[in-house]
Amino acid sequence: MAKHVVCQPDSAITLPERDSVHTGEIHMNNKIKYSPGLIAKLLKLLEQKGVTDENLQEIGIKSGLLSDVAEAIAAGRPINREKVRRALGLSKTFCVDYGRSLTEMIKVGQYDRIEISEDNFKISGEGRGVVEFESTLFEFKCHTGFSDEKCRLIMEDDPDNPWMPAEIEHILAYGEMFPDEQKKYDIYGLGSSCIVNCNRDAPVLSYFFSRNLIRRFWYHGYVGCPRGVRFLAVRKVISN
Repeated sequence: MAKHVVCQPDSAITLPERDSVHTGEIHMNNKIKYSPGLIAKLLKLLEQKGVTDENLQEIGIKSGLLSDVAEAIAAGRPINREKVRRALGLSKTFCVDYGRSLTEMIKVGQYDRIEISEDNFKISGEGRGVVEFESTLFEFKCHTGFSDEKCRLIMEDDPDNPWMPAEIEHILAYGEMFPDEQKKYDIYGLGSSCIVNCNRDAPVLSYFFSRNLIRRFWYHGYVGCPRGVRFLAVRKVISN
């Protein structure tokens, strides 16, 4: 069970100098002060990301990775987060060509079964030309049933650089760029929907002996998570 630290926000903590040989802890300069709120935020972030003591020690500290990041932060050097995430294998990027019609986007994907058309889904039209997106796949626990709740969790996952639920053009571009991903699990795009037989359907990259582009009743109402389901989220890549 995770431990929770309660700190008083109106004071600052001065970290004492420590003997790293005897305590096994990082040697800290006793002149550096960190506010309790900042420490609590850091601990909460580690907990949210599922970082264990072993992970932190073996991967973060012994590898020198945290030392390099701390050095860059202390020196005030700008860090291109997208490049770092790509280098660590945390995200994939792809491009949406807004010069293509929905029909053209579907055609280049070379799907075997298609239930998506311009009659039920529309491109948002928010971009012009070719736009690069960073992507990630979310997986939710089974009790997270409502799609609106899933969208909220996606958008709140990284407040400083928010993710957005993928729309139809993102689903199509992702399927074109990474055709084997849908063989592992169904991939939903909760940013787009259409009404079919009074149901609100979302676009899905699926696989059942062949690559399929289908729509499925999911967006409205409670549905439990079937096995092997992911939800595509995107955000624009900003060049520095």
